Amino acid sequence: RSVTVVLNHWQRPVENLLGQLRAAVASIAVEVWVCIFGSPLAEAYQAAIDLVQAEEEVGRPSKIRTVHSDVDFGVYGRFLVASTAKTAFVYMVDDDVPFPVSAVEQYL
Repeated sequence: RSVTVVLNHWQRPVENLLGQLRAAVASIAVEVWVCIFGSPLAEAYQAAIDLVQAEEEVGRPSKIRTVHSDVDFGVYGRFLVASTAKTAFVYMVDDDVPFPVSAVEQYL
């Protein structure tokens, strides 16, 4: 089963993104998209994404995709992004939700 994980981040601590992103990359997800819409923490979030991408296995394409806009699309942006996923399932996670590595497998 193919799954895209969409992480939606706006103003929560960068540590939340690091934990979610590392767990999502380690999961069975085909792709992990990080949505950053109108966030005052956009630069810090991008630095965290860059760090996790550097930790990914060398020689394999990165699972991580960043969707960034200076515009805050409210709750609608993540759903619009999710509707473009090519996988059978999309799992959306807000920035305040703990994300265990086994979450995707548990929900399938």
